[in-house]
Amino acid sequence: MVRHARPTFVEHTVAGMVRTVLGVVGALLALYLVFAIVIPALFGLLKFVLVLGVVALIVVAAVTIVSKSSK
Repeated sequence: MVRHARPTFVEHTVAGMVRTVLGVVGALLALYLVFAIVIPALFGLLKFVLVLGVVALIVVAAVTIVSKSSK
């Protein structure tokens, strides 16, 4: 059975620094994804639903007016 030596102070410090740097890079990537992809997609979806609702309102109003005028 091979026993691994305890990591030295330098190895432990480098591992901690790498973990911290990768954590910061991951957080920056997550923020980039949120602000560059998710938020614009949500606004685009909201705009699409709003336009769809306005078109549906116009169609319902037109059908109502035509049906009342034909009586």
